[in-house]
Amino acid sequence: ENPEVKYSASFWKAEALSAEKKYSEAIPMYQQLIGFADNTTKGLGEIQAKSRYGLAYAYYNTKEYDKANAQFKAFADRMKSQGDNQAYQDAVIRLGDTYFASKNYPEAAKYYDIAIAGNKADKDYATYQKGVILVFQGNESAAKASFQKVQNNFPDSRYADDAIFQEALLEFNASRYAAAITSFTQLINNKPKSFLVPQSLMKRALAFANTGNHEGAINDYKNIVKNYSTSKVAPDALEGLQQELNDAGRPEDFGQVLGDYQKSNPENTSTTGLEYSTATSLYFSEKYDKAIQALSEYIRKYPTSTDNYEAKYFMAESYNKLGDRFSAVRYYNQVIQENKYKASNRAAQKVADIEFSGKNYKNAITAYRSLLSLAADKRDQQTALIGLMESYFAINKNDSTLIVCQQIISSGDVIAGAKSKANVYTGKIYQAQKDYGKATEAYNAAIAIAKDELGAEAQYLICQILYIQKKFKESSDLILAKFRTDFEGASDKIIGKAYLLLSDDFIGLENTVQAKAILNSLIENSLEKEIVAEAKVKLSLIPKK
Repeated sequence: ENPEVKYSASFWKAEALSAEKKYSEAIPMYQQLIGFADNTTKGLGEIQAKSRYGLAYAYYNTKEYDKANAQFKAFADRMKSQGDNQAYQDAVIRLGDTYFASKNYPEAAKYYDIAIAGNKADKDYATYQKGVILVFQGNESAAKASFQKVQNNFPDSRYADDAIFQEALLEFNASRYAAAITSFTQLINNKPKSFLVPQSLMKRALAFANTGNHEGAINDYKNIVKNYSTSKVAPDALEGLQQELNDAGRPEDFGQVLGDYQKSNPENTSTTGLEYSTATSLYFSEKYDKAIQALSEYIRKYPTSTDNYEAKYFMAESYNKLGDRFSAVRYYNQVIQENKYKASNRAAQKVADIEFSGKNYKNAITAYRSLLSLAADKRDQQTALIGLMESYFAINKNDSTLIVCQQIISSGDVIAGAKSKANVYTGKIYQAQKDYGKATEAYNAAIAIAKDELGAEAQYLICQILYIQKKFKESSDLILAKFRTDFEGASDKIIGKAYLLLSDDFIGLENTVQAKAILNSLIENSLEKEIVAEAKVKLSLIPKK
């Protein structure tokens, strides 16, 4: 019956399908939303703009880069005309990505340059991509400068590792092996948790081999086989090791290494493969108690199997599903500490969420920091920052909360509402410190982002500050003006709190008749039990005349 709700539901369904990578189903839904010509429905234009953005991503992920490019351009133009700089800059980055993916490097470079000039959040990514383009274009010195800029200007960026690796590759591919060894060593020593460590060891081993340093090459190959046996380069490392041992006159040493590798990779045999697939099938069949038994037995029988990293994650998940959170956390933490499972980041998030929901905020902070270090993408990073913000706030670590809030506010809005929430938390801290000017500024920033539930809460808190300052008239006028228009769709809880505050404003203005009327209305109409109970208490405290 409500067109705006219908359009919103269609949009979020398309978003959900896209998140599930069901792009063939999501694309026509986005297209249908974009095609609606309905000037009477408030909010359709914004939904259509977001749909165009979602459609662009869907095309990008299905490698239809020309179509993605057209949609990102249309979105970028709209955002630029509306003055939404953050959304415009994000679209510019994505335009660069579409040209990059279709190998139109000059156009890609142009858009990355625009992003570098104006985008604070993704400047590291754009600088790195520009460096890769320069490599393809054969401009080695400029490429190296770009990669060094990423390392120097954005040392904590998730692309800093890639920049070091790419700079090392430039040296390696130019046969400057000594310089390559130095750069690969920098990555291996300074970024030990980087997913590029196995590749760096492999390249460094080849560089050692090319300079006649057999022992250096042998040590790197052994490191890969022993500690990164599940990586894609492990089979090549075995071959390289065999050749180096032959060249060094020690072919007999290879047998022991190969035997150890086979022991740590028992999935090469049919029996262990069947045994593991049986255990995992119990997990996927949601027979979690039996899955725990089977997976535990597999780990006991094959303690060096690389499948154990995944098996422990499935055990943690099974315990979590059965409600045994203590055991779940124990196995999730093993996955995090080993950091060999492909989705260690998910384990970190699960631990963090469990600890947070149990109000074990200090443990939650540790887990969210693990998630931040293991983040696979910007969504993981922002999830970790939001969790840190909420955990620090819960234990009154205001300085730490404000630092994380600022990180969220200055980053790209990857998770809907993240910036709004960070501004609200910032405002709450300043309000508690009685710095009402900064608090109001933060709340207004949240309202400017979106007139959603967080925006409504921010508006309520601004009115609360006015009440605290005994500005009863300003507070009441603002409540009556905003909660009948901009925030009429807010939850009953927020609206109820606003009208409870309005009754206090009228008492402050010595208008008890109006205060009673508001409280009686809340008692009769509010669906929130807490609001009704508080209204009854306030009503009982008003002197009867």
